[in-house]
Amino acid sequence: MTADFDKNEIIDTLGENVSLWLFSLDWTIEDLAEKTGLSATTISKIANKKITSIPRVDTLIKLSDAFGIPMDDLLFDDIHAGLDDLRDMLMEDHFDDQP
Repeated sequence: MTADFDKNEIIDTLGENVSLWLFSLDWTIEDLAEKTGLSATTISKIANKKITSIPRVDTLIKLSDAFGIPMDDLLFDDIHAGLDDLRDMLMEDHFDDQP
């Protein structure tokens, strides 16, 4: 059985993690904008959970590269559980397509 991915949970976790990494590195939103090439407005919306959809992969890559962490560390509270659920979901989808 797999857990359903809740878009709002992922958005909340992403915002919390971006905020925590900014704080832990003593960076401002403008510092992160400069390092990623993303706008300060975009980063502020992500950090403050004011986005309505999960950002595109290229945005997540820029954030994870700037922080020097895997993308999963941005998206999941419990990284291993998130990856296990994602793997299980992908496997179910794959086998459901089999005749």
